[in-house]
Amino acid sequence: MPRWDLKKYVNEKKITLLDVTPYFTNVRIGKEKAVDVREVVTDLTKQIQRIKATRLVIDPTAPLIFGRDTCAVG
Repeated sequence: MPRWDLKKYVNEKKITLLDVTPYFTNVRIGKEKAVDVREVVTDLTKQIQRIKATRLVIDPTAPLIFGRDTCAVG
């Protein structure tokens, strides 16, 4: 699988990545029943504003890993 070297673009604030793994950790280990979508959206908004983004791409891999019921808003 090819790897993309995005470090240059991250350093130039042309791209930013929001790793959502921490949001799902407590759900995965059973400490919480749902992901706090408001927290994810707030953090995503901060990232967008920080680099003045004009485009947003969301890679929806979390629902594939955790299933629809696990990611439900409670």
